[in-house]
Amino acid sequence: FCGVVDLLTMQVLRFEGKHGESVVSTPLVDAAPGLRGMAPAGLPQDVVEAAMECRESMLEGLADADDMLAEAFMEAEDGSSPDAAGLTPADVRAAVRRITLSQPALEAPSGDGAADRSPTVAVLCGSAYKNVGVQPL
Repeated sequence: FCGVVDLLTMQVLRFEGKHGESVVSTPLVDAAPGLRGMAPAGLPQDVVEAAMECRESMLEGLADADDMLAEAFMEAEDGSSPDAAGLTPADVRAAVRRITLSQPALEAPSGDGAADRSPTVAVLCGSAYKNVGVQPL
């Protein structure tokens, strides 16, 4: 584990140095339209494709939980990718914040058969042991 892909900014974050103290950020792909393009040197194409699929899934899930983000999707052309909606990292961060603040506190399932809404949880990746991935937090 030497790095992560930031799905908000589509940057590859690599942690170098003895204790991961140096963060090197490179674009996941070139500036081609729709974020499609060439992967940075040394990064397998399947990692790029997996990151693109994960980003699309993340944006669709967030749009299901946030009306403002859903509106941005509706304004984009039909059948286009979520990235065609022109969402900035700030837009996505704001949506994650709105969703997080609007959720009730996590509680144990009621067991009465009522449909319990699944919470939306922001997931971050890192290793305190190697000091990798904690810097962006």
